[in-house]
Amino acid sequence: EYPEQVQEVLRLVTGSKAARPLPPTVHVPEGPRPPWDGLITMTTKAETSMGVQTVEVKAQTDPIRLELLGRTEYITDTMTKVRPMFKGRVDKVHVTVGQTVKKGDVLIDLYSTDLAEAKSAYDIERIQWIYDKKLLEAREALVGTKAISQQLFEETRNNEMKSRREYEVARDKLHVFGLSDEDVERVTEESGAQKARMTIRSPSDGFVIERDVVPGNLYDENDTLLVIAPLDRLWVWGNVFESDLDLVVLGQSWEIRFPFLEKTLQ
Repeated sequence: EYPEQVQEVLRLVTGSKAARPLPPTVHVPEGPRPPWDGLITMTTKAETSMGVQTVEVKAQTDPIRLELLGRTEYITDTMTKVRPMFKGRVDKVHVTVGQTVKKGDVLIDLYSTDLAEAKSAYDIERIQWIYDKKLLEAREALVGTKAISQQLFEETRNNEMKSRREYEVARDKLHVFGLSDEDVERVTEESGAQKARMTIRSPSDGFVIERDVVPGNLYDENDTLLVIAPLDRLWVWGNVFESDLDLVVLGQSWEIRFPFLEKTLQ
């Protein structure tokens, strides 16, 4: 006994049973074939058996929404870093992170021996210049009457010019330290520990976005105590995946959502 498959082959070869008809031959014309148009024709039975469903194609009218993760960044050109211009101790900080400040608002109280020395030097140079100035005015009236020699008058004028320049340098140093004209004018009224105290005021409007200062610590001109930035303008960076690059073009509108602020901007 042969297996059933072998018996079927034997019957086909011996002709004991009518052979199954062969499929019809198809004539393929010679030459290059036309390009495929991308269409596939299916019968209703084939669609049903494969579960194919079709819908009518419509023109897209709604915009494509592409949601991106992003981050904000401050504009560095508008940021203000508050630094002391001398070595000193911070006595009090009047602001916190997130607080709104206006130009001229009090930020930090400082105590510095360097500042006291600069104020004292300014006071000494100012007194010397005032004395030399009055002496020059007095001798200028005498030189015409020959009461004093021309040489003595020239020496007096030279001393006045020298003391005036030293006074201006001492005054400019206080301006570099951050004192205003009003603060410099009040130096002559200060005494003792008052000369070592200074109040740093806000140089611009904005929000305190960074604070790296603690009362009681020493700081110098290399330390950034506060950073102030206006928040009316920000950089917004959106991260686009490579697969979505064709969906991003120049001129598109953005809807920016700040989850922590519960705010949306166009």
